[in-house]
Amino acid sequence: MNSNIFEYIRYFLVFSFIGWIFENLIGKTNHFCGDTLMNSLNLCLPVLTIYGFGSIVLLFIKKNIIKNNIIFFSIMSGIVLSILECIGGKLSFIINKSKRWDYNYLPLPLCDGYVALPVFLFWVICSAVFFKIYEKFKNKENKEESKKNN
Repeated sequence: MNSNIFEYIRYFLVFSFIGWIFENLIGKTNHFCGDTLMNSLNLCLPVLTIYGFGSIVLLFIKKNIIKNNIIFFSIMSGIVLSILECIGGKLSFIINKSKRWDYNYLPLPLCDGYVALPVFLFWVICSAVFFKIYEKFKNKENKEESKKNN
């Protein structure tokens, strides 16, 4: 059970940092302190927690719902991550009184512009990459564990 919790924490921290790097590379964030959640805790860290929460959702789906079908996993994850982005956008607007991102300029915007078709497709692709990386690391861990046991 403890290793399960640490796995979720590890994914949360790693993907929160990757999200911060990604957002800085595309020019959406240009400061050291990542997001409102960290700032409200008086923690100035290079993280965007929405990406961390997204990784936890992906990990949960991968481990408990869709274990082997990458196509179904990716589509399901794209839908769930888009819903998470919609909720996160609306909560962010309530907290900050400003819209942090707006996809109304993209094709088929939904949820007041917090989600759009190209962004959904991006999440589907990212989910497929996550699936493959997760499988690779799990296979490596399993091989190392079997070597220890033999």
